[in-house]
Amino acid sequence: MSKSSASIWRESREEVEPRVPDCPPDQSEPQWAYLLFSRDCSTCERTNIPHVDWYHRLRLCSRCGRAGVVLIIGPKAQNTFPHIADINMLLELLPHSNTGSSHTGKYYRMKTIEAIGAEWANIEKRGNEADIQEFKDRKKRETEYIMTHGTVCKTWDLDRTILKSKQREEVRDTRRDDLSTGITEQRWKTIRPELEALVNSVKDRRLRRERIETVDQRRALAENLVTHYQITPRIPPAFRPHLWDLVKDEAFQTIIHLPNEVSISATEFQPALDTIPDLVAKAAKEIQSNLLQ
Repeated sequence: MSKSSASIWRESREEVEPRVPDCPPDQSEPQWAYLLFSRDCSTCERTNIPHVDWYHRLRLCSRCGRAGVVLIIGPKAQNTFPHIADINMLLELLPHSNTGSSHTGKYYRMKTIEAIGAEWANIEKRGNEADIQEFKDRKKRETEYIMTHGTVCKTWDLDRTILKSKQREEVRDTRRDDLSTGITEQRWKTIRPELEALVNSVKDRRLRRERIETVDQRRALAENLVTHYQITPRIPPAFRPHLWDLVKDEAFQTIIHLPNEVSISATEFQPALDTIPDLVAKAAKEIQSNLLQ
């Protein structure tokens, strides 16, 4: 793609409100615009697909979104890819989402697992410790960028939904004002109670929807932050708690459920993040105790 063409796509993207997240380095501007604004499935010919998996940069229909088609849940990866050595270690180096349709948990793109497996096989075969460490550090950096960028995109998507809802409500308000023009005072007294009840009902639904969206946005941010803390080498994988179990703790829930007017970022979650080591250790003891019973 020429520089002038890329510039046109970029300028068009910057005209959108709320401001569209920057194009990631592994995609062209047209590819990024297509993912953002088309409603086509990323892997088949189905259309009218409303949701995007921002961590895999895929828009999947219900068929392609089923586990084992494009994405696979982590615990099933080892049986699905028996030829890939150290697959559980490799999964920790890959981006994941929690949007699979069949179960809850971490979902990975199968194509990406195959790619990292082939790369790992070549590096491990050489047996150079410096190359192995460089590989792991590079993959961690790449995944951290993708997960952070995915959270930014998810937030943008929620903001866009809220903005559209507000714009529709403004149109309704304008139409209501137009209708009220010319209505006699007696007629207005008759219809006002019913109209006010309708407006209040719409407002209540909007406030509930905005509350749900705000809580979901904060929960997604908390889950992304916890991802970098939950893996403790001293605790065996079988005894490690799930991410969502940590986020359900009161330290996180108190922040997540603060009023909508309170601005929440990673900084506000720091006190809760500081409790992660204790939460992980406590949960590990409970899991170990349950397994040994």
